[in-house]
Amino acid sequence: MCTFQTDQKPDIQNATTITQQEFEELNYSEIINRNSFPELQKTIEFVNKPPLMRPVLKKLNHLRALSLNIHGLTEREEIKTRLIQSIIINEEPDVICIQETKCSAEDVIRITQQFNEYELFNSHAKLIRKNYFHGTATLVKKKINTQQQLITDQPRITAEGRITTILISNLAIINVYSPYSLNNYEFRAQFDSYLQNYHKQFKKAIILGDLNVTPINYKEHCASCTDFEINNFNTLKTDFEAVLENSPTVFGWNNCSQVDHILVKGVGWAEPRVLNEYFRTGSDHIPVVIDVKVEEEDVEE
Repeated sequence: MCTFQTDQKPDIQNATTITQQEFEELNYSEIINRNSFPELQKTIEFVNKPPLMRPVLKKLNHLRALSLNIHGLTEREEIKTRLIQSIIINEEPDVICIQETKCSAEDVIRITQQFNEYELFNSHAKLIRKNYFHGTATLVKKKINTQQQLITDQPRITAEGRITTILISNLAIINVYSPYSLNNYEFRAQFDSYLQNYHKQFKKAIILGDLNVTPINYKEHCASCTDFEINNFNTLKTDFEAVLENSPTVFGWNNCSQVDHILVKGVGWAEPRVLNEYFRTGSDHIPVVIDVKVEEEDVEE
């Protein structure tokens, strides 16, 4: 198994790309005072629009899948929408896996309709309550023949929208938002056990998303990382040939605990990437992306 891991922290001094108006709407000063995180003030760089970057070109017959924890689609909605639009322009992903939508199915549909090249496959949180952090959504280019596989035997996982699975021919792309284990240990244990077995029905699979577990070499920096979580993640990894592990989130208000991963089995893969250029541009996570080799007839209608 090959492991790709980024040890270099993003350049927090020059990464943010928001306008003056957006900065005022975000009210960062309140966040700084509440969280004692004065370094955040130094990261603000005002520009008129997100930068356009030269996309990393895909190889022939490769599919590009991207994962992003959006930290609430309807929270600062205009900024989140612009973030996704910038990713679409710059990265040209075939599949976009979004976690922590934190809104109703109607809101997810309304917002994602703006991305008219993509079809929505949604597992929204049906438990609408204050301070919930659930919901996953997957956007796939409409030209790709895609089906959604629903989970019907796990009521809580379904109710919280924890997993969205799509099938592109015989390739399963499993979009995951793992539950936070603090004060939720039993459900996290059940979820990890389910995920370890769930993917085995697919010979070719990509698991990507916010798995809420930190690689062991970051353990000393992340309060939420436990041996229990690490051991479960290591068990999951044994079935995969390639793993991309993102550096831990460094925003002060989530305890540096959320880590995003990509796991691949059964397909050829190109170099995965962590998109540090999107650091602090609307979400408290950094997008991760990978290109995998597919047969041309698998992706065209």
